[in-house]
Amino acid sequence: MIQIELQKLIIPKGELDAVSYFNAFIQESFRLHLISTEELERFQIQIIGLLSVQFNRYTSGFSSSVSEETAKRIQQSVLYSLGYYFKSLPDVEKGLQELKENSLEELYHRGTKLVEKACVKAKELLKTVQENSLDTEILAYHETLSKGLMMFFKDYETDYGAHETPASIDYPLSCDKMILTGVDYILDYLDKIQIENNICSCYPPEEITSLLKGYDLEYKELLFNIFDLVLTNSVGSLLLERSPFNLNITEYDRQYLQFTLAPLTGEEISERVDQTLDRLCEELVLRKESSLSNQPALCDESSLCNGPAICDSRFIDYIRQFTVNFKTRLIHALAANSLERLFLSSDDTLDTQLICFRDKDSLDDSRFRDISVEIRECRLVSDKIGLLKKDAFSLKDFIDLLEGDCFFDKEFDAVFQTMDQIQLALLMKKLPIHPADSDAHAEDDLKDWHRYFISFLNKMEPEERNRIRLFAKQLSVG
Repeated sequence: MIQIELQKLIIPKGELDAVSYFNAFIQESFRLHLISTEELERFQIQIIGLLSVQFNRYTSGFSSSVSEETAKRIQQSVLYSLGYYFKSLPDVEKGLQELKENSLEELYHRGTKLVEKACVKAKELLKTVQENSLDTEILAYHETLSKGLMMFFKDYETDYGAHETPASIDYPLSCDKMILTGVDYILDYLDKIQIENNICSCYPPEEITSLLKGYDLEYKELLFNIFDLVLTNSVGSLLLERSPFNLNITEYDRQYLQFTLAPLTGEEISERVDQTLDRLCEELVLRKESSLSNQPALCDESSLCNGPAICDSRFIDYIRQFTVNFKTRLIHALAANSLERLFLSSDDTLDTQLICFRDKDSLDDSRFRDISVEIRECRLVSDKIGLLKKDAFSLKDFIDLLEGDCFFDKEFDAVFQTMDQIQLALLMKKLPIHPADSDAHAEDDLKDWHRYFISFLNKMEPEERNRIRLFAKQLSVG
């Protein structure tokens, strides 16, 4: 009977942070009658005892009482260390055995030691990642590796804040487990960025730089993932029966892919992508073997300097995770005949001259307030547009009006239709995400005008939209 109930005790480690994992382990074990009511009460008493000891340590023995906020923080820290230990065990059966045979105090101390060891491992891994970082000028990438992650090791407290993640991480991963916390998240982030770096290092640096410039000439200031762009165009090249290391996909290439892939069913497209990813993995292995022919064997996992080997299961799993999102985006782009939003063209004109745009002076607060009130009081959108044309607004003032409840729903489209290409290009520069980015998670924080403007651009003829996009790339807003 117990064995049957144990088979039902399924708690996905990767989907829960350490605190949630420990709570779920206890709750599910109790629900399945794997621990008794008496045992549950004993665990609760032991937790209270653990907290009392930690409160006393926190106050250096002068008091056993702390503020509610501090008490909650220390409680979460204790549960984190317990959960971290249970997540380290091979299976739930071993976890149940540990729970019954040892006190929570003993398991907590084991968990704390594991957290401390994980911090040492993470620090060593960060050093490795820094030494093998990509040759790129993306500021968020270098700021995260050189400063943001270092903050964690300076401010992390294993005793009273093990569940916290005191780091400034701006550079996004392709597949980020934001649910994780503490050193668990830091290790996961470093492991994944090491994999991304290892893969991207297989590609010619000039190909990556050209692709990034094709994404946006001012890519250095933007927040996006290099791996996603590289792998996307690499898969596109393979679908075109070309070398995956040629990252440039032209408009003609996109038309060809639209012609050949659009008639396929979703299942057929998925199968085609899976086959292509298998080929990509083979090509990457060969590429890495060629570049490391005079170095230790590719699959020697003891070689930390190169990170997970190309044939490592973690490497394959990471590409598979990328594939899930890629398939969805490809199917949607084919259905909308908008592959330019997925496969970007590289910018081979590295010396392209920027056009410097100098904005007008903003209106004084009183004048701006009067105009915004007047626009809100208009019943017809034509009257609102008339007021817009009456004054010469700065770009900043115009965006403030778009964000100031002056326009609603279809009125945005009417406003955008009155604008010329340079005005549309300037607005495109102010979007917080690249217009080619269709990931749902990238759109979570968009303002109303952002959403309506992206929708407006997507309804344009592709040639006109591309002209505005190219114009936006050449504009430098001063």
